Amino acid sequence: MQYPKVLTIQDISCVGQCSLTVALPILYSLLGRKRLYPLIAKGEYDAEKKYEALVHDFEEVKTVQADEHRHGDTVLALLKK
Repeated sequence: MQYPKVLTIQDISCVGQCSLTVALPILYSLLGRKRLYPLIAKGEYDAEKKYEALVHDFEEVKTVQADEHRHGDTVLALLKK
């Protein structure tokens, strides 16, 4: 038995003409802040891990990688407000 693939925020970003600019407000109204923000933060932390392979080849990517972690922390901090 095959289970359907679980969608992530990154999967939703390029469905047809839809972009995150359109998708996130819709997801916010459907899921609410307490469910959506952890998903966004997880996407940021996962992106940080994906950059790890590139850091070895391109030193400049290290700043982008650090930004991803900071973005995840910022989104989670918004939950506490």
